[in-house]
Amino acid sequence: MVSNCGSNGAAREQSVGEGRRYRVAVDIGGTFVDAIEFDRETGSVRIAKKASTTAARPAEGVIRALTRLGTPFESIDVLIHGTTLGLNAILERKRRNYRHSDQ
Repeated sequence: MVSNCGSNGAAREQSVGEGRRYRVAVDIGGTFVDAIEFDRETGSVRIAKKASTTAARPAEGVIRALTRLGTPFESIDVLIHGTTLGLNAILERKRRNYRHSDQ
């Protein structure tokens, strides 16, 4: 069993056999987006072919990396997102106006 928090913050338990067997992590870098998958049932790890970072629309690179990984979204138990894109901008003292858009 694995304990997770639901959308309302309440703890819920789910067994691996319920179809959500993968833990996936993505990282948006300055040039590429990396994605890695861990299969909780087999212990195997898969790494996706790198996807290009699109600085103006970072979500595009994330979706492309996840698509290349090939893991069905409905079977992902945990998705971890990190970004060195923002950290690099701070370290390099670059300033851009990034804003969230649902379009």
